[in-house]
Amino acid sequence: MEPRKNLFFKLLGLALAISGIILNPSVVGKFLTTDGKIEQISFLMIIFAFQTLISASGLFVFLFPRFFAKYWRLLLLSALGIVLAFAVVESTARVFLDRPAFGWYGYPTGVYIPDITKGDRFTPNFRGYFLNPPYDHIPININSHGLRDVEHEFKKPNGVTRILGIGDSVTFGAGVFLEETYLYRLEKLLQQQGINAEVIKSGVNSYKFDQEYTYYIEEGYKYNPNIVIVGFLDKDIIPVTKQNITNLYESAKRSYRNIQEKDKKSFVEKIRLLCRTCDTLYTLLNLLTNNWNKSQGIANSWNKEWENTSNLEHLEKRMTDLNERLKRNGQQLVIVIFPTTEQFGSGNSQKNKFQDRLKELLKKENIPALDLFPYLNVPEYYRYYFSGDTAHLNAQGHQLVAKIIKEFILKP
Repeated sequence: MEPRKNLFFKLLGLALAISGIILNPSVVGKFLTTDGKIEQISFLMIIFAFQTLISASGLFVFLFPRFFAKYWRLLLLSALGIVLAFAVVESTARVFLDRPAFGWYGYPTGVYIPDITKGDRFTPNFRGYFLNPPYDHIPININSHGLRDVEHEFKKPNGVTRILGIGDSVTFGAGVFLEETYLYRLEKLLQQQGINAEVIKSGVNSYKFDQEYTYYIEEGYKYNPNIVIVGFLDKDIIPVTKQNITNLYESAKRSYRNIQEKDKKSFVEKIRLLCRTCDTLYTLLNLLTNNWNKSQGIANSWNKEWENTSNLEHLEKRMTDLNERLKRNGQQLVIVIFPTTEQFGSGNSQKNKFQDRLKELLKKENIPALDLFPYLNVPEYYRYYFSGDTAHLNAQGHQLVAKIIKEFILKP
């Protein structure tokens, strides 16, 4: 072999080996994330795998330069074949997979402002869109009262049956148009029945029952509703502490301070948007590692929260107080209990324990409860939820829930 070729391949191997050593989480984190830190196990696994592969390849080239000098054409053709195969796979993924495969809608900077009693709330008159594809064409329009809704005066018009719907991101309608949310559809269904109904849609992303309770006693009561519908999930058993409120307040303050800044995407997020195959592999890896373990841990912690006597006493006290406030004004409280998809399927009878505990508590206080578990626990339940999401309904799910609630509140 010519000395020049020998030197070239040795230098190439040395460069690859050094690159593999440099390619470490502390360096790559500067490019892959917005804050320069890598905390997910899936990120670390990918980086270490590439680091090992590149260093090993460099060492092999350095030790066996004659082999690469002899077969470099074959190796080049092999590399081109791999690129072509990837192009075929990517083209197929773009035809058959959504963008992205299991996307998270995301919320734009500035949608929240600090709130001293609830931690945060929606910015009045905010106009924006969900942050991530394929939801980034769906608007988030907040009215002057800080609700994702059309404008409503506090004073109830004569002859109107007014419903106040409170809840979290499911009630808010994460990932769907306002016109597709169950509260909006409920309003239209009641009007089609000849009822002059007006539904105030006051769901706020990430709220728990404590925050929803606070919203009602501070502002929600001003609408003078005939019925208050609370969308309740398993996480709502967890009390919201003063420290939780402080943390939310500070986070919202930082977000509001940066309201003029463009929402940043990390390098990984940009790659996921450009490469459908990369996004799918990334999502599957997360489901198999960090995110899956995390979701299981949260589910288990919520089960423990429901076994906590002090939590149940706290919830009962808040429910009783809210119910008494409404009864004094001749109004009705209705609790709509939303399941999560982890509860579905055969052999999961113990996973709906929280519904049983909650219904037992509500029955004691004579509060009507609509448990959606029997309606959504069907073989085709995935038709009603977003792909890869355990709690949030798609447009079809919202439509089904609206029909069930309408029948429940209209029954004799």
